[in-house]
Amino acid sequence: MQSRSDPQAGSWVHTVHLEPPSVEDNTADVDRLLRALVRESDLPGLSCDLELMSRIPHILRDNAFSVRCTLFSDGRCTVLTAVGPGSPDQPSLGLAIDLGTTRYVLQIVDLVSGLLLGKRDRPNPQSRFGPDILTRIHHAAQENGLWELQNTLIQDINQALEDLCREKGVSTQAIHNIALAGI
Repeated sequence: MQSRSDPQAGSWVHTVHLEPPSVEDNTADVDRLLRALVRESDLPGLSCDLELMSRIPHILRDNAFSVRCTLFSDGRCTVLTAVGPGSPDQPSLGLAIDLGTTRYVLQIVDLVSGLLLGKRDRPNPQSRFGPDILTRIHHAAQENGLWELQNTLIQDINQALEDLCREKGVSTQAIHNIALAGI
């Protein structure tokens, strides 16, 4: 297994080359992958969600047991967030969102190199419900108010993300981790 970036950064990528199951080692695919990740790194409390677990056997076989794993750690536990082709041609990206009262910023980061690929600064669409946090909190308490605030922001972020990804020539499907900060 090869480390592709600094695991201290929160999110990082490892390339893993596994031996296929055999009579001598018929360990389940998910266990085989997690065991390899733990063996190579001191990963606290490594886990993987059920939906990803269900796809790992197919991903391993489709890629001749050579895959890139995207991981996230908060220092207490580590989560396997994505598994994909072991090719460096397939990007593994992170999305950072800084949400402010009047504006928000999206940044797409290459999790392998750590390079910033693109940035988008936009007005916070929730401002149509009020210019400040207190007004928006009051709106959230109204019937469907919270849903309106959330949905308005999510739709705007999704559109901005699609536009930014298209502009940079990357797929939204390559985004494996998201960090959100702000209000």
